Amino acid sequence: MRMAFISQEPLPKGIRNPHTLAFYIASSLGLVPAKGKGDVVLEILLLLRKIAGIKQGEFEGYEVRNGGIRARDMMDYLNRRGVKISQAQFYTVYLRRLLDAGIVIKKRGSFYGLRAPTLELTLQEVFKDVRRLWEDVEEVARRLDEVVEREG
Repeated sequence: MRMAFISQEPLPKGIRNPHTLAFYIASSLGLVPAKGKGDVVLEILLLLRKIAGIKQGEFEGYEVRNGGIRARDMMDYLNRRGVKISQAQFYTVYLRRLLDAGIVIKKRGSFYGLRAPTLELTLQEVFKDVRRLWEDVEEVARRLDEVVEREG
């Protein structure tokens, strides 16, 4: 798992714009690259949230299975929405960040989707992973403190 946590001012409760909300989530989790197109991550998150509940079917002409979509279809969807990126950038920068963070998973048949049926549940799962990792690191820190204390 690879993710950065970036503190930001809380969003006012009245904001309902999906791009603003997605940007807040993505930038808070360090998913928006410093160089590149921030809108790519937003569009991917919004697309995957829209298809998350579809077990088998289509979304805007793209095949969806178990809440997932093929990577090439995601790229085509982005291109149709005016987001132009190379295939290499899509895989190595944008999709890789979401996979490394544990937000997106590769599903059966080369389909990619959110880890859980909603973004909120997905983030709860990621938080559980972070908590387990943190507890492991704390335990090792405790042991290091004990060793250093004994060697005094």
